[in-house]
Amino acid sequence: MPWHLAHVWNIPLYISDLVHTGGNFMVDGLGAGFASNLIYQENSYTPQEIESILGAYMGMDTLYIFQRISGEYTGHIDMWGKLLDDHTAMIAYYPPGDPNHNLLNQHAQTFANIKNGAGVYFDTVRIPSPPPYSGVYRSYTNSLFINDKVLLPIYNHPYDATAIQIYQQAMPGYDIRTFDCSDIIESGGAVHCITKLVALPKQPGPEIALFKFTPPLRYRLIGGNPGSSFLLQLSIDTQKPVVVTIIDCSGRIVRSPYSHIKGEGSHQIPIDLTDLPEGVYILRVRVGSESITEKLVLIH
Repeated sequence: MPWHLAHVWNIPLYISDLVHTGGNFMVDGLGAGFASNLIYQENSYTPQEIESILGAYMGMDTLYIFQRISGEYTGHIDMWGKLLDDHTAMIAYYPPGDPNHNLLNQHAQTFANIKNGAGVYFDTVRIPSPPPYSGVYRSYTNSLFINDKVLLPIYNHPYDATAIQIYQQAMPGYDIRTFDCSDIIESGGAVHCITKLVALPKQPGPEIALFKFTPPLRYRLIGGNPGSSFLLQLSIDTQKPVVVTIIDCSGRIVRSPYSHIKGEGSHQIPIDLTDLPEGVYILRVRVGSESITEKLVLIH
């Protein structure tokens, strides 16, 4: 579908070959991401390259990596952790003697030492997990939030009632709905693992009017991003001057491929960044008082 839409709408298509499953990815909405070290095991990129790619594609500033728990085959962070909001993390708990007891205590302490994007330390909520059964781990953190509802997996276990009570205390005002996941947990996960989205029935809506607007500037970036060399194609429908610059993370202009372009029509601008340090840069194209920006991930 992305390939088709890019062709039909004549817009740039950005592709990444990073392998990163949804069950192993959490964000606080303020620039921080969280995953287990499974992401290192599934990719040949270096940790720095992975963080740069996620920064470019997801707008993340920081990626926190946690050791995956022992014996749980998915390796996903949602099997032991859950962000309840932008400053509260729910962490599973196993009793002393369990191989993951100490590890999850360390993960909880790590979260408590992390500041979110607003500079607030994370609060932690611990929730007991049923012991593994026939090698299968069962998790109450594998839940899903839908507006004011929490879809909570349960397992016909005595801890179910405790889990419901902990969610009610941690998320007052939310409607806690339970789903027996005793069978499906053995086949790939619980509620969060198997869910992409929960759709609403068809809703009546207002009439929608579509107005065609032709922007004064259209662009297409050719070349691998991440990469070190790019070709910028511009289609200009105005006589206003166009300024193209490359900016580093400190806000310093490091390259002006073409400082000023005038005249309607198509222009091609080669951008060579091979002499710059690896990292994230901003491509800025300014037309009069308006500007567009694009993140460039520089990898040699």
